[in-house]
Amino acid sequence: METALPPTPTLADLPAPPPGRTGWPWTEGSAPLPERMEGGREWPRISIITPSFNQGHFIEETIRSILLQGYPNLEYIIIDGGSTDNSVEIIRKYEPWISHWVSERDRGQSDAINKGFRLAHGDIIAWLNSDDTYHADALRHVAEAFAADPECAMIYGGCDIIDEQGRLNTRYPTRAFDLKILITRWNFIPQPATFFRRDVYQAVGEVDVDLHYSMDRDLWIRIGRQFRTKLIEPVLADIRYYDDCKTAAISRAGRKERLMICRKYGGSIFSRVYRQFILDEIRIRMSIVRRAGRREG
Repeated sequence: METALPPTPTLADLPAPPPGRTGWPWTEGSAPLPERMEGGREWPRISIITPSFNQGHFIEETIRSILLQGYPNLEYIIIDGGSTDNSVEIIRKYEPWISHWVSERDRGQSDAINKGFRLAHGDIIAWLNSDDTYHADALRHVAEAFAADPECAMIYGGCDIIDEQGRLNTRYPTRAFDLKILITRWNFIPQPATFFRRDVYQAVGEVDVDLHYSMDRDLWIRIGRQFRTKLIEPVLADIRYYDDCKTAAISRAGRKERLMICRKYGGSIFSRVYRQFILDEIRIRMSIVRRAGRREG
């Protein structure tokens, strides 16, 4: 049973931004959308999940980039893992416009995402991590793309890579969907800019809680093996890379996950993922040998 949604806020409704913060989504917001789409159809309900843990430095910007979409059928859910910083204080500031939130210990990011999706009622669902942001009008582009192609199961758009201060570094390298490349070479689907139908997610199964770095790639593969997926032109989101972030800190465990996924879905031992893993292992072992030699000397 669907629950009533909080009101769609305007810029004037939300708390004032912190001193010195300007531009989107601090002093600028998307224009409110009309009550119905062109042709009189209802806007599809979109459910966004934000998994979070101790991201008080960034989460307010994430929250505002979602709420200020001006989207009239938005369900927003935050699953916080029991943060000990100021995250909960920030979430409470925006509570009137959040459909559901909780702060409690969980098994990590994948578990938090699954908990959020179990609560979601949207026709279209996605997750946005608490240090990433949507671009203005992102949800309008997504809703219109799904409406124009009802048989499409998953849509992803462009994504900018930004630094800790929000400065643009480069554009995430996307391409048209190719399952073989996704399995054996690289993840060309930017997670913050990816949306999929809830019934498709239910058909392929939840995010794998045993994966901590490549759970998105694993889900994209499972969807892409059974359903049609496509790239759309608009740039929808920012993904933040910085020294302390999980993405930038991908370790040997992350490389092993990529290798495991490649093997799980039938990737060849001659694939790029295998070659890269072997090269990385050789570099690590050579580094250990060199350090041991210096100590002995």
